[in-house]
Amino acid sequence: MAMWSGARLEELCSLKADKVTAEWFDIEDAKTRAGWRRVPVHPKARATVVARLADAAAKESPYLFAGLSANKYGDRAGALGKKFTRLKNDLDFGEQHVFHTARPMK
Repeated sequence: MAMWSGARLEELCSLKADKVTAEWFDIEDAKTRAGWRRVPVHPKARATVVARLADAAAKESPYLFAGLSANKYGDRAGALGKKFTRLKNDLDFGEQHVFHTARPMK
């Protein structure tokens, strides 16, 4: 979703299911107030979004990405960011490749 939407990792991890449809999602917990926005769901991500919504509903989670734990600051992206780093290291990607390199450039 980051690749197709430009959203930051924490924006996606804190995304509540009631702010998501198969067509769009509302980012209302951005790094800055200017980052609050409605983002169209890319057609290639729609099946994933619908599956995640069903998963969140089945787990009775308010979040699109259910099962993530918040750290002491309330951030939910820490564990997922670490998984990404381990995966990219296992695939021999260098330090210049970070999660945010998947976000589209303007």
